[in-house]
Amino acid sequence: MDLDLLGFGTRFCSVQFPPSHTFRVQTGETGEGEQPAQGGWDPPVRPPPRTLMFLWEQIHGYDLLKHPRYVSSQRIAVFLSMHDEVHTEQILHDVFQQKKTCFVPRYDSSSSHMDMLLLRDLQDLETLPRTAWNIQQPAGGDTSREEALDTGGLDLVLMPGLGFDRSGRRLGRGRGFYDTYLQRCRRRGEEAGPYTIALAFREQLCTEVPTDPHDQPVDQVLYEE
Repeated sequence: MDLDLLGFGTRFCSVQFPPSHTFRVQTGETGEGEQPAQGGWDPPVRPPPRTLMFLWEQIHGYDLLKHPRYVSSQRIAVFLSMHDEVHTEQILHDVFQQKKTCFVPRYDSSSSHMDMLLLRDLQDLETLPRTAWNIQQPAGGDTSREEALDTGGLDLVLMPGLGFDRSGRRLGRGRGFYDTYLQRCRRRGEEAGPYTIALAFREQLCTEVPTDPHDQPVDQVLYEE
């Protein structure tokens, strides 16, 4: 299904990376669509105006909430957005409305360590402090929250990023938080690990993303077309 909101001619698409890493673009329920235009690697673009960010949030949420992986998942990790990332508030609302179990990241700024800690409800979200990066996360001394890997693992991880390419490679912010965490998932006995979906703006799709050997590819990218 193509979406056209407010007459912008906007379509919402997904790029899925099967095990063979064949590049494929899907447009809702209509099957394969057109490949996005390919260009060289560019530095991350400036964040869109707030009004357009809101439009993209609605498109991402509309599509993700019907995604079979999202619908079937009960334990979901959701990133809490920075100002230049796809906003996840709508997703958080639906996670709790559907009575799924929600986990959010707590980053250790002194290392590449990250935990996915239980978020109890939307009121709990409002109490979370902000880091120097202006990201909400559970306080460092908060030991009352369960960590996802200690209590059953994760079905789905929603991931941010600065850039993505046709092989599913992802450029983060250089600390390796998600790469390290996904490796921990596999060491805990989840051979395949949780399914990963990145939420992106179309400008973040690139011909090739520079990566290191430890970088973990994503399973699928949802982006605004």
